[in-house]
Amino acid sequence: MHTVKRFGRRRGAASLRCRPLGWLCLAAIVACGGTDARAAAPRDDVSAANEYAAYGRLEPRALRECSGLAASRRHAGMIWAINDSGNRPELFAIDPRGRSLGVFDLRGVENIDWEDVALDDADHLIVADIGDNDARRREVRLIVVAEPDDPRQSGAIRTEAVIPFRYEGGPRDAEAIFAWGGELYVIDKQPLSLLTATTTLFRVPREAAGSGPPPVAVAVERYLFAGAVTAADLSADGRTLLVLTYTAVYLFERPDAASPFFARPPRITRISCRQAEGACFLLDGTRDLLIANESRDLFRIPRPWYESEQPFAPGWRFIPAAERKAAP
Repeated sequence: MHTVKRFGRRRGAASLRCRPLGWLCLAAIVACGGTDARAAAPRDDVSAANEYAAYGRLEPRALRECSGLAASRRHAGMIWAINDSGNRPELFAIDPRGRSLGVFDLRGVENIDWEDVALDDADHLIVADIGDNDARRREVRLIVVAEPDDPRQSGAIRTEAVIPFRYEGGPRDAEAIFAWGGELYVIDKQPLSLLTATTTLFRVPREAAGSGPPPVAVAVERYLFAGAVTAADLSADGRTLLVLTYTAVYLFERPDAASPFFARPPRITRISCRQAEGACFLLDGTRDLLIANESRDLFRIPRPWYESEQPFAPGWRFIPAAERKAAP
């Protein structure tokens, strides 16, 4: 038997219980909406094995439409957050409960369509200006800034680099980024036709803007997600890739840090968080997951919950190096 857990809030209830389901039903659950869930009393203890409550709420008033989260490695208990398109080019420092710590203006850039944020190995913040709902942008870009030394000292920070790029195969919408081993990776959002379309993982050349055409991000792996991808994060050891959709969290375990990211079937945890847009691993020793939605709510998924799931995959494919140039 396989258990699919659901997280989120319903009217009149802040936590949901789970029910076991057979393997034959799992594909339909992942694609079409999950199990029935029975409301339980709200509680703040997220270590409980069968209950979950909304964990916090984003306090900064200017953080109207959170689209990305990244946990700081330098500043314990601190999370970086960004706004979606139509907002100022700002980075928000918050704690895991959503309380405001600081706000930073990024100089020399605008928020065309910011969709995710990540930290690279050198503690640079990478803001992904990659949203493209109609797949019309000729090029998208990553914005690189040094992580502020003191997140409580709000102010303006200098943009260190802008990395423009275009995708192999043409424009596409994307909302997820992560970094590993000096490389930057973007996962596209995937078209709405779930029966025919797979999501693609791209490796982005780390070249600052110049006078020539933007470099091309190359497809390296594919996976068939049952839903649109809205965020990603990689664990500190590089062994676990978190991929968020509106309806589920996928956790891909790698046998080692050099293996393909989609090399093994993922653990899947169903969620109900009202348009979940940002997610990250917490670096407080728990490795719990923190999820933000566009309604300013924060949800925390305890590690025992997602690690209790059994791996399941509708389909994946690693693209061998010899095929990458020809990948659509």
